[in-house]
Amino acid sequence: MTAVEYGSGVLGALGAHTTTGDMATADVGLFGDSIAQRGTPELTNWLAGLGKTLATDNQGGCTTENALDRTANYPTLPQVIIMATGANDIFQPPLLTDQLSMALALFAGHDLMWVDVQVCRPGTVTRQIADQRNTGYVNGFIRDAITPDRVAGWSRTFAKAPARLGMYLETDGVHPRVGPQPQPYGDGTAHWRAIVMGVLGGLL
Repeated sequence: MTAVEYGSGVLGALGAHTTTGDMATADVGLFGDSIAQRGTPELTNWLAGLGKTLATDNQGGCTTENALDRTANYPTLPQVIIMATGANDIFQPPLLTDQLSMALALFAGHDLMWVDVQVCRPGTVTRQIADQRNTGYVNGFIRDAITPDRVAGWSRTFAKAPARLGMYLETDGVHPRVGPQPQPYGDGTAHWRAIVMGVLGGLL
């Protein structure tokens, strides 16, 4: 079974790896990909305003498996864990099911939440359809594994109002726009933070 069978192509190389904060002392830990990298400053500042600290470990292009592997670098993890992965699992969606089981075991005893995904890259109609279909697979697996009230609906905000795709996402159809934008665009990272806080706020 190869990634190309799912129509979204083949996952590229891993990108930049960034960390912030101290996992041993933070109130919240975030493991994510390049989408989470973009949202980290916004979420960090928002939590600071609430008197809470955030530690992050993000890597561009990472799958859920890559992110879970990185948790081994930390002997102590925060009580609250955000997993913001899945966008790079669209290339082979079925592999995510085992990773979700591993995450539930790894974070047993922690307050775990997950941010679902929205991917529809420009290109051929065939690939766009595949991206959306595979996004649906990934989000379905996440929602089957994680308690529904612990899933932040990044995808659902766009399903409810498709105009937000062009407003909050870059033209790559994946990454949130960073910071205030000229009309008709919006601050994608602030929107991402708001979606995350819709679930995270109840865990703090």
